[in-house]
Amino acid sequence: MPATIIDLAQPLNDATISYPGDPVRFSCCNSLGEGFSLERGEGANLHKLTLGTHSGTHIDAPWHFIAEGAKVDELDLSSLVAPLTLLDLREIVEPRKKLEWSDLAPWHARIARAGERKAVLVLRTGWSVFFADLDRYRGQPFFSGDCAKRIAASGVRVIGVDTFSPDETPLPNGPDTPADAHLALLGAGIAIAENLRLEGLDDIWTPEDDDAGKWTISLLPLRLTGLDGSPIRAVAWRD
Repeated sequence: MPATIIDLAQPLNDATISYPGDPVRFSCCNSLGEGFSLERGEGANLHKLTLGTHSGTHIDAPWHFIAEGAKVDELDLSSLVAPLTLLDLREIVEPRKKLEWSDLAPWHARIARAGERKAVLVLRTGWSVFFADLDRYRGQPFFSGDCAKRIAASGVRVIGVDTFSPDETPLPNGPDTPADAHLALLGAGIAIAENLRLEGLDDIWTPEDDDAGKWTISLLPLRLTGLDGSPIRAVAWRD
């Protein structure tokens, strides 16, 4: 058994930010008629939750963008509890930078190995530290469609990002942004975990451990029948 399990999920509470334009915000309530409360003498605590399929740390199933894609309850669970390959891109990113395949040149061999091992490929930008600040968090770096296609060609089945999205997030009152990375990845059957919180790996994860296959990640969704995604409790551990 692992000595330590690292929590990679953002907290879900009434302060949790949502993707710009998402009509469903997380809320939690046990008010009269919408739950039970021990303080009110009702015998138990029970809360009503309102949340979207993409609230907080979550996973996108291919059906999120692909009409014939797999729904979240159809994902292969063995691809969601798998070896972890982490690319630490923090030194090359900046706000709203579009990352091309050439930017990932130092990691091309590791991406190829991740595909061979059927690992979950996690792309760390460092943006999760801004999760509580919508204005800064939406200024994330993102990946070009070509970059996403080349990652998909490696054979990985799941990727994760510590941002809203692998695509550019729109600015306030700005135009919609293209979903090229989503279309490339989900179109290849690759599920996408978003809003990962990776700070817990600091001082523990090393590239040497990663290359030796010593890390495992779990991104299991709720068994939501016929839906496009699900919140997840993402965790990782060193074997």
